[in-house]
Amino acid sequence: MKFFPLISGLCLVALILAEPDPYKVLGVGRSASIRDIKRAYKTLAKEWHPDKNDSPDAKEKFIAMSNAYELLSDPVRRERYDKFGTVDEEKRRHNYHAYQDFFHGFGGFGGFETENSYFRKDRLTYNTYINSVLEKTYTQPFIILVYSSFSPFAFRQENVWKTAVEDLRPLGYGVGTVNAVYEGNLLDTLRCHSNFALLVVVEGRVLHYRGNLMSMKAHDIRVFARDAIPKTFLSTLSSNDGLIRFVDQWKSSNKISVLMMGPKAQPRVRYLLAAMKYSHFARFAYVHSVEGSSREMKQALGVQCTHCDNMFIFNDYPEGGPVDRITKPTGADMFTVEEILNFIEKNLFLSVPKLSSMHYFDELCPTSGRGAKKLCVMLPVSDSTKDETYEKFMEPLMKSASHEQKANHKDLLVIWRVDHNVMKFTWLKAIVNGEESKFYLMMQDLNKALENILQGNIPMNHHATIHKLIDEYSPSFFTRMSHRAVRIIETVLFNMHKTEVLTALSIIGTMIAIFVFPYLGHLLTRPPTKPHKSNVNADGAEWHPEDPVNEKSMLSKSDLKLKAMSKLIRELRAETYYGLIRLLKPGCRTFVILVDSETKDILLPTFANHMWSLRNNKTFSFAYLMVDKNLPWFRKLLENILPADSTDPNSETDVSQQMYKRLQKPQPLPNNQTF
Repeated sequence: MKFFPLISGLCLVALILAEPDPYKVLGVGRSASIRDIKRAYKTLAKEWHPDKNDSPDAKEKFIAMSNAYELLSDPVRRERYDKFGTVDEEKRRHNYHAYQDFFHGFGGFGGFETENSYFRKDRLTYNTYINSVLEKTYTQPFIILVYSSFSPFAFRQENVWKTAVEDLRPLGYGVGTVNAVYEGNLLDTLRCHSNFALLVVVEGRVLHYRGNLMSMKAHDIRVFARDAIPKTFLSTLSSNDGLIRFVDQWKSSNKISVLMMGPKAQPRVRYLLAAMKYSHFARFAYVHSVEGSSREMKQALGVQCTHCDNMFIFNDYPEGGPVDRITKPTGADMFTVEEILNFIEKNLFLSVPKLSSMHYFDELCPTSGRGAKKLCVMLPVSDSTKDETYEKFMEPLMKSASHEQKANHKDLLVIWRVDHNVMKFTWLKAIVNGEESKFYLMMQDLNKALENILQGNIPMNHHATIHKLIDEYSPSFFTRMSHRAVRIIETVLFNMHKTEVLTALSIIGTMIAIFVFPYLGHLLTRPPTKPHKSNVNADGAEWHPEDPVNEKSMLSKSDLKLKAMSKLIRELRAETYYGLIRLLKPGCRTFVILVDSETKDILLPTFANHMWSLRNNKTFSFAYLMVDKNLPWFRKLLENILPADSTDPNSETDVSQQMYKRLQKPQPLPNNQTF
């Protein structure tokens, strides 16, 4: 019995060690993102689903994959697993059920929510929002209603919410509800501090409904959902020149052009949602067919019905007209969402699209696992512009190519994407026709080769790791910052009430009136500057030292410089000593010239000529000292600057020592004065 705790601990350790590693089960690394985990799970689930795989261990593997995905898709549980290597699932389930039973069963206080409540149909949790909904909001807006199980008013609005959802969901709008009692973390993420609120999440931004929730109708919800969709995905054309520029931009965008034409001034919500959904692969524009400016465009497109709905698709040959079109005649119903999506899906790519981003690669070459193979055919071409990401993507593929294939770039590359990180591939040799520069591969030969690959007659023995491509046609940094600024302004204006906007504008106007208007008034009322008198010659014109001397002027060039410098060169005396010498700031200098009554008129002009180029330097000051009027001060100055130390104090050879001794013992001067 003494060994029982030890044996139990060993068994517990053995059980913990026996738990499968969720990262190895899904085949992803520990630094994998939520998107990579989701892709890996979808790929493996298609392969090992018990309904599609007859293997005896398919059910166990599918359960293990589901458990691994459930753990790694939860940020909290994943963090605990990364730290401790396990998750206490039993305790977690027990606490959750106890918490749930407390609210739903204790004393009959379960709230107003029932099992048949319409709110429960689209309930969102924190994990669902973070791992699934948030990523979808960049191609599909979501309208979310926040409610409380204990709010009778929320359940009185249930029919209003149901009516609005039944109109929005068929159009492609995402729908969700959040129970404020259980999802506090999600409310913090949505920046919602009320137990009853309506909001739309689009492109990761949260837009709140600012109307009166007490009197909210289904029409108000539909209008709010419509206004929350960004209008930038669907541009408006008003001239034939704009139409020509629109269909010709496939070169700079690598996307098809979808033109929608209708009798309404504003595009329909289904058009906006379709444009947002396929924004990675197509560009969309709308034309109001009733306006007079659309007459030329209708003639160019062959549209004769003004009040009809029309849709056109242009690819990389716009000069040949649209590759496909559909029309709804007058009196018929509008395009359904299925018709719009099928119409776009049939012509989603250019005739020869460039593999320029991972969105294109995921759509053109989807993962097919070990079930039905989906092959994609690529034509590698040489380009003068070297793209580093493209070279890394093609590097493992080109290693297996022959020297002739590397040089000619004529062979086709057939890829089978096993999962989102690994692909198998093989090369198909092209058929050269006539000249060496012209080649083609007959469709019948290509179909035969692809059939042989699918049947296993042509093996795909080469493997390569997929290097992620960066979008070559992504907007520039300036464009991204401009779009972000516009989105921020739209969000602020959307979330602000009219009274708040007026308050903000009044504050901005007050700040402008306080700081800007006085400065402008000062600039307008300031008198014009006149040239300094020292810079004016005898004729009254402004003078510069480099100007030639005017013969009519009575002043010489040096006199003009001296007169200009007279305001800068000040006399060093008791009144100016502190300003020029004692109160100098660090880094400032004062240039002092020593003159007397006899040398003043000679030395000052020369000093002015040499110092003229330094007159605009704010760290320099200029002064002159009259020695004959300041003999005691000058004598003290010489005592301080001449060295007094010497190895031989009695030596008479040192000039400085001789001068020092003379200053120590001044000689009598005429008129009984001492130096």
